[in-house]
Order: sequence, then structure tokens, then C-alpha cells
Amino acid sequence: MSQSAGLGVANCLVALLSADEATRQRAEAFLQRAERECLGALVQELCAVAAADGAAAHLRQLACILLKNLVRVHWHSGAPRFLPPLLGADEKLLVKQTTTQMLGSKDTKLRTAAALCVAAVVAF
Repeated sequence: MSQSAGLGVANCLVALLSADEATRQRAEAFLQRAERECLGALVQELCAVAAADGAAAHLRQLACILLKNLVRVHWHSGAPRFLPPLLGADEKLLVKQTTTQMLGSKDTKLRTAAALCVAAVVAF
């Protein structure tokens, strides 16, 4: 994913929270396409948003929730809901580092979202 596509992920998170149904549907379609076509880059961008101290807390929380959902589906080929592709070792390490660092956040909602992602990782 290019840098401009990375901005697309950040904008996509905002669009997912939109009151406009068409905007939300476009954002969901963008994420589904990114999940199929460039999962590693999507995970990297979600980790970047989740770890960005300057980003809005609700967007950081949403990024963690999406990471948790991706972990449940793409972390291990033996997972009950596994769908290819399998996350690469670099992306797995990045998810672990990002979410464990977020456990120290002052924001309780961010800590909770990070803890849920860590729990999904530990399940495998």
C-alpha cells in the first residue's frame, strides 16, 4: 500500500463511523478489498493509526478492534474462522509490539481494545 493508500486507511476509519450509510458501505468495501489484496500493508497502517498518539482516541480504538478481527481470521491457519492469506511474521511482530505498548495507555478504552487484541493473539 502506498503512502496515499495509507491515508486512505485513516480516512476509511473516519468513514466507518459516518452517519451516512453509503459512506460506511464504501469504507467497508475498501477494507474488504485491502484485506484480500494487501493484508500486510493494511495491518501496518492499522498499527500506525493505533499507535499514533496524535490520532483521535476513537480512531485508535477502532484500529485496535479491526486488528483484533484480522488476528482472529488471518493469524493461524488452524483458526476456526481462518481465511487466507496468512499474516506474515513481520506483521505478527508489529501487531504484538503495537498492542502491548498500548496496554500502558492512559485511556481506558484504548487499553481495553489493545487487551482484546492481545487476547486474540494469545489464543493462538
